[in-house]
Amino acid sequence: MALLHWLKSVSGILGPVPVSLTEPIPVSSTVAGAAVSSTNPQPITGAVQPLVTSSDWTASGDVQNGALTDTMKAAPGASLYAVLTYLSISAGTLGAAATVSVKDGAAGTVKWQLRLQTTGGTQHFRFDPPICATVNTLLEIATTDPTSGLIYWAAGGTVVG
Repeated sequence: MALLHWLKSVSGILGPVPVSLTEPIPVSSTVAGAAVSSTNPQPITGAVQPLVTSSDWTASGDVQNGALTDTMKAAPGASLYAVLTYLSISAGTLGAAATVSVKDGAAGTVKWQLRLQTTGGTQHFRFDPPICATVNTLLEIATTDPTSGLIYWAAGGTVVG
C-alpha cells in the first residue's frame, strides 16, 4: 500500500499515473502506428531496450600434466565482458585428487573452484548468477594440482558490453 500512496503523491509531478488494484494498466497493440501481433512483430524501442550487445560462445578442451591451464574464452575486446553460464567437467581415474578453478584472466583471480576426487566422473554446473570476467579479460580454466590423467571440460556463456 505504501507504494500506491507514493505513486499517487508523485502523480502531480509525473503526470497521471493509472493506479488500480482491480483494473490492468492499458497496453497499446500498436507501435508507431503499426499493429503488433505474432505475425507482425515490432522492435522494442526506448528505455526497455537492452543497453548491451551479446553473442553466445562455447568452448571445450582438456587440462593435464603438461598443460595445467586452458583459455575458455579469449578476451572479448574493449568494453566487453566474457560471462560463463555453464561448465561440464569430466575426468577418468586421476593419480591424485585435483582442484579445478575458473580464473578471471591468465593466472588471475579465482572465481570458482572444485575439488575432483581420484575416482573421476562427470559433473555439470549452471551458474546463476553467471561468472563474469573483468572487462576485456579472458576466462581461464586451471588445475592447481599436477596429477596423472586427463580432465576434460566444456563451457559456454555470453559476451556482453
